[in-house]
Amino acid sequence: MYASIGMPKLSEYIRANSNIAQCGTYSLNNSNYSACKSTNWMVKSFSNSTGIWTITPSISVTIHYVQANNRISTDSATVAYDILPVVVLIPDTQLSGAGTQSNPYRIIN
Repeated sequence: MYASIGMPKLSEYIRANSNIAQCGTYSLNNSNYSACKSTNWMVKSFSNSTGIWTITPSISVTIHYVQANNRISTDSATVAYDILPVVVLIPDTQLSGAGTQSNPYRIIN
């Protein structure tokens, strides 16, 4: 099994929200950022920081990040935000569990 560690993609952050109707896209998340903050499990991983970086680039030297209030924005790659590490698994990795807090994923192979 091979895995690498990186930062979440912006799309992964958006998909971590259980409220797809209000929060399922970049623009929906930003329009409803206050409501979306309470339904995105990744937000619980934030420290008391100003936000977290994603691996998704924007333009030139800017990159997407998620603000502490759950708004998605862009900033210069020289600004200090937290990094929320994610593990990237190869496609044939076998998992058990539902990926929820009460029944998290477990690597079985």
